[in-house]
Amino acid sequence: MILLKDIPELHDKIIASTAKYLNVPIISKDEILQSKNYIRTIW
Repeated sequence: MILLKDIPELHDKIIASTAKYLNVPIISKDEILQSKNYIRTIW
């Protein structure tokens, strides 16, 4: 389950939810997204 309240920005919540749903990584250097264990990031 994605804890959306852990991600402060609305756009980041949408991106993270979509990536998790599609099971794809996010290309981002955003430190908040990178710190979440349930989101795979590349950068």
